Amino acid sequence: MAQIKFVRHSVPSRKDLLHIVEENGCSKVYEDLPKNFDRWIEELHILNSFISKYSIGSMDSIYPPPIGSVNFKQLGENIFIYRGSKTRLRGIWVKSKIDPEIAEMFNRDEEVWKIYNLESNARLMINGDLRIESSLLLPDNFETNAEIIQDIGGCTQRKISKFNVEIDNKKTSIYAKTSSFLMSFFSSKPSYRLTNIAHLHKYNSEDEINKYIRFANIGIKVPRIIGFYNSLPEDILFVEEQKGNQPDEYFKKHRSTIINQDAIMLGLLFMAGYKKSGFCDFDDKIFDGKKLSLIDVDECCSLYSPFEPDFKEILINPCSEIKLIEFRKMQREVFLNGLKDVLFNYQDSLLPTPKLNKQYISSFFNVLNWGTPSKEEIINLTTFGKNYITLDQHLAMCNDN
Repeated sequence: MAQIKFVRHSVPSRKDLLHIVEENGCSKVYEDLPKNFDRWIEELHILNSFISKYSIGSMDSIYPPPIGSVNFKQLGENIFIYRGSKTRLRGIWVKSKIDPEIAEMFNRDEEVWKIYNLESNARLMINGDLRIESSLLLPDNFETNAEIIQDIGGCTQRKISKFNVEIDNKKTSIYAKTSSFLMSFFSSKPSYRLTNIAHLHKYNSEDEINKYIRFANIGIKVPRIIGFYNSLPEDILFVEEQKGNQPDEYFKKHRSTIINQDAIMLGLLFMAGYKKSGFCDFDDKIFDGKKLSLIDVDECCSLYSPFEPDFKEILINPCSEIKLIEFRKMQREVFLNGLKDVLFNYQDSLLPTPKLNKQYISSFFNVLNWGTPSKEEIINLTTFGKNYITLDQHLAMCNDN
């Protein structure tokens, strides 16, 4: 999968910053905002910067206000909000007057309108190699006929749904995956804040797309990317359905094939600098009788994140031979520890016998060009102490404390 050329469409988002505030503890925000407008603008600046790293943009409008539109609603004296289809007009509108003499001097209207942008526009990016009607990927359109596969609320709001569309005049099943949206709250609200929202973080769908593309380019089979919808409060990634079932359903006839391909997938992930939490869970993989696919990559993170200094930079720019040797030594240890964790987790599923363990280790060594594993290496990798704990288990226990 080479780099994808996306076709961009600018569309109104169905939610904006005030929706986030309203849905998370401030149901009366539209009543409160006009009473203390300047402080609320400061609050919205803070919330916006959590997600986008930028403050809210504001400008004197060069367009006339959409007075008369049902989507142009008054919140308070001289304060309005517009959420209509004209994306350039969306946001909070504030009307003020200037001195008539100054207005006449500069040939300006006495009424001046300022727009505060609530990040209420969205980008719909579609794979340029595909022919698909863009409106079919708008949330309010596809959700009406979509089947919900997974719906997680609370602090990690992620929904996965499935629907059918025509792509290149062929009926195709699509998975729509919203990004995780993490939120924390103050137990005691600071005096300088108007909401209890302590922090907001959204995982951008483009980050997930970049992983799909990178993994495909190094030889890992992943679903085809259809496109993504990106707005401030929600991202949606669209991927083509990957035909097949979970690998454990094929163990009787295809266990050997799955072992080889799974070990190669693990080695390729490591070489790309990634590890996957829950790699041994079969719900993120699909097997179609021939090929093993990784269908979800959001739990793939940097393999080297716990280490200092930045060994990735050392590998890319090896200005010091000593540091490069140190990196290679550390890298092999990290790879082997990761492999051992996988072998431990697969004891009661994919790898129930020593012979199958050896096959998995051999496939892993082969993709890394490490040669044939020695008898001592196999013993070390398949011998687990009474209280053996994998890295995933260790991190889970740390998070619980």
